[in-house]
Amino acid sequence: MAGCLAACDPADDVRFAQGADGPAAVEVDLPEVVSFHEHVLPVMSEYCFDCHGADRATRKPKKNPLRLDRAEDAYAGRKGGRATIVPGRPLDSPVLARMMSRDPGKVMPPPKSGLVMTPGEIALIARWIEQGAKYDAAEDAGPAGS
Repeated sequence: MAGCLAACDPADDVRFAQGADGPAAVEVDLPEVVSFHEHVLPVMSEYCFDCHGADRATRKPKKNPLRLDRAEDAYAGRKGGRATIVPGRPLDSPVLARMMSRDPGKVMPPPKSGLVMTPGEIALIARWIEQGAKYDAAEDAGPAGS
């Protein structure tokens, strides 16, 4: 199934990636139902969890560390009371905005990591959030405060 990439209506099947000359349609094949364990966990493990996972020593930002490996942390209000992931609302989820940003100071993963998410990986995260951003219980990394 095709998916979307960019600030467009979440009901659209095609989102837009920012090309060198402006928005360019990018068709990607996505699963009908996105599973955290099967689809999202591998992407977040590759791009997010080094800085936003279970390891307290590497978690960032140091002042107010963010965990994306657990639902209760990803959904919790942060700066300004806003959650990082807003289930059912990808366009209101700062995590997706950071993944799609063209600003080197805001884009995630940061350029110094050498990692760049593909349009398909970003679309997968967007669809997962749109579908409620459900973390499979078996993959929720443990008790709060770890």
